[in-house]
Amino acid sequence: MNFREKKEYLEQYQNLKRKINRINLQIDEIRLAKMSPSLVLDGMPHGSETSDLSNYAARLDEKINELMETHKKSGELLVEITDSIKAMSDEREKDVLQFRYVMGWTWDTISNRMDYSRQQVIRIHNSAIEDFEPCVKDVTECYT
Repeated sequence: MNFREKKEYLEQYQNLKRKINRINLQIDEIRLAKMSPSLVLDGMPHGSETSDLSNYAARLDEKINELMETHKKSGELLVEITDSIKAMSDEREKDVLQFRYVMGWTWDTISNRMDYSRQQVIRIHNSAIEDFEPCVKDVTECYT
C-alpha cells in the first residue's frame, strides 16, 4: 500500500462513524414525521392513512438494517485498525494514528495533547503512515 492508500484505509473508520450519525438522523426524521403528521385544516373529512403505516414500517426497518450493518463494518474495521496500530513500534506514531484516525481528533487537539507543535505532529504522522501496515482480518499476524 502506498501513502495515500494507507490514509484512505485509516479514514474509513471516521467515515463510517459519520455514516452512522447520518443514518441515526434519518431514523429520527422518519419517526418524527410519523409522530407529527401534517395537519390539513380545510374542514373536510379525510380518510385514515393505514397504508402509510406499512410504508413507514418498511422505511424504518430498512434504515435500522442499514444502521446495524454499518455498525458491524465499523466494529470490524476498528479492530483491524487498532490491531495494526498496536503492532507498530514507535509509541509517538501509535498515539498520533490513534488520536487522528480512531478518535477523530484535529491536528491542534493532538498537538496540545502531546505537547508538540502542529508541524511536529504532522511529521510524526507522515512517518507513522509510512510505517503503518494494515492487519487484515484474514491474516492471523500483523506485520511488525
